[in-house]
Amino acid sequence: MVGKISVFMNFEVQMKRLIMVLLLFSLASCKEKGVSFEITNHSNFDITHVKFFTSEKLSQVKFDRIEAGKRVCGFLSMKTNRADGTYILEFTDHKGLVKTVSAGYYTNGAPLDKSVLFEIDRDTSFIRFTPSSY
Repeated sequence: MVGKISVFMNFEVQMKRLIMVLLLFSLASCKEKGVSFEITNHSNFDITHVKFFTSEKLSQVKFDRIEAGKRVCGFLSMKTNRADGTYILEFTDHKGLVKTVSAGYYTNGAPLDKSVLFEIDRDTSFIRFTPSSY
């Protein structure tokens, strides 16, 4: 009789472990598809009409203004993206010129990177990517 109780307890423990693993997988799959970003304005002037989006133009994040010396952070959702493409940052400089910075790559609508950092200087922009860990 002791042997049957021991087998039943092992089965119960195994079932609890299985349920925990399934729960963890289901929670992980709920993570929204997209990319985190940070835009830092290192220039001496404010930038306006700031937009961050993908080349599919399905979703975008907008900021009216990023003041000189300030930064903003956010998350660009890519839940409806399906194709391959690039990330695009668009803004208006102090002279009223629209600047477009295109960089990076995503595939089949999914980001290859965890985050992207844009650094806006007076006459140039720098982009740095943090790859996703698989």
